[in-house]
Amino acid sequence: MEPANLTATKRLQLEFWEVLKERLAGHPTLRSQKPLPQHWTTFSIGRSGMHIGAIINTREGRIGVELYLGDDNANSYFEQLEMDKAVIEAELDFELIWMPLPERRACRIIAYHPMRDLSNKASWPDLQT
Repeated sequence: MEPANLTATKRLQLEFWEVLKERLAGHPTLRSQKPLPQHWTTFSIGRSGMHIGAIINTREGRIGVELYLGDDNANSYFEQLEMDKAVIEAELDFELIWMPLPERRACRIIAYHPMRDLSNKASWPDLQT
């Protein structure tokens, strides 16, 4: 899809991910996928079967970040992390949504933050943080 043919929302999503990729360029472990005009992007964390995902939900007015566990050991890793749920959430200072997804070979741990208007580029640094 050519950028000229994108909706205004898709253009904003693409630009948001491009800016985030630039911002994280020097990070020691996170590696961004090529930014695409879509509501999500992923970051490699150096562990097979796991990644960090970022989600923009303009319909519900929120932005999220998740740890996605998606291999044969996903349930085991999830259970180990869940045993330390209180410590993890205290360290982060916000509540997480713990999703074991028993019908799939994957688990997710996700947090959302309110997002008023993606077109307000002045809010991007806070949203990206």
